[in-house]
Amino acid sequence: MNNTLFTNISPITNTYNNFNHFFQIKKLYNPSELYVCVWDSFVYDDKRFDTKHETVSKKELLKDNVLIIEKILTYLNINYKIIYFSESWKKLQEIEDGVLNFQRIMSFIKLKEIVDSPDFKKIFLGEFSISKINYTISDYLISCYLDKLYPEICVSPPKTYLSVYTKMFEKTITETLSRSNTPMPKIEGAKPVPIFIHPEKNIIPSMEMSYNEILKILKAYFEKNEVLIEEINDFLKLLANVLKENEFEFRGKQTDIDTISDFVFKNIKDKDQISDLLTTNLLNYFDKIKKIISKIKIEEQHQNLHINKIEDFIKYLKPLNELKLKILEYCNGKNSSLDISKLTGIKLSTVSTYLSQLKEAGLLDDKRRPEIKIENITLKIGEIK
Repeated sequence: MNNTLFTNISPITNTYNNFNHFFQIKKLYNPSELYVCVWDSFVYDDKRFDTKHETVSKKELLKDNVLIIEKILTYLNINYKIIYFSESWKKLQEIEDGVLNFQRIMSFIKLKEIVDSPDFKKIFLGEFSISKINYTISDYLISCYLDKLYPEICVSPPKTYLSVYTKMFEKTITETLSRSNTPMPKIEGAKPVPIFIHPEKNIIPSMEMSYNEILKILKAYFEKNEVLIEEINDFLKLLANVLKENEFEFRGKQTDIDTISDFVFKNIKDKDQISDLLTTNLLNYFDKIKKIISKIKIEEQHQNLHINKIEDFIKYLKPLNELKLKILEYCNGKNSSLDISKLTGIKLSTVSTYLSQLKEAGLLDDKRRPEIKIENITLKIGEIK
């Protein structure tokens, strides 16, 4: 059964809505395979994405945030593949139809189509920008051509494309791509969730925050917005994807979701108490997430390489010979050059020389006990340019 699904994530911070996205995917779709496109370019450009530490680069921080998502996906037992927007966008530009379809879709989109869309009011408009239209259309086209962009990990386009934004452009996308015989994954809008955001600072509660930081966001939000029972109940259901029935907290004691909901209903005008209650249980939610991810170990994924350029052929494949392939067999992160020499029967000097060449070519990492960085290489002769 082809139950493959494609979605995207922009982990600027570790917000509850980002985590919930994948719990909902498991609950509603339980995909046989999930492809997650990380919008790295979008994250790097966002002013809220700040390392705050001189020793941590933006690249390292993004990697840490993605690792948390990977651990959640592993906990949910979802078979997943992570790709990155910046790399995928470059690959898409090499496909003539991909570029033309992008230009056509962008040309045909009208602002009236966005505003008139029934999904327009469902999305988080504070986050919506003109550049996000660009990312959204590009992201959908990446899913259409996924098997061509990444033949090493994908044999056919995913069946379903899931995004909170793309539904607004579905009519234009469908009409445009139907003329070009481009495969079109079914577009489905991610279920909207309550977003409590600071009206001035434009920040959402995240796992890195303290009680006081989250409380300030909620109080600022409710100063500008009415407390809605439906919104609060939807938020509590979101927390219940992680918190068990009696893991909610009320006045220092564990309780169930109905007790919390009943209190909110009776005290709907007391915004301070409601803000405190939601903050306390959101912290419970984040603590449970931390416990989940602390038990999950993710091995660094080996890269897969599809060669379609002569320079990549020269770099990766041409230098290989029988001895180098024999050496690579024992490059598992456990063997030193001396170990590899003994295991292969190849002179230590030759092993050392070849290991240096393989590292320079990008096939091995630069550790004393080398490990393969690229596990699979695919080559289609007719595509070489």
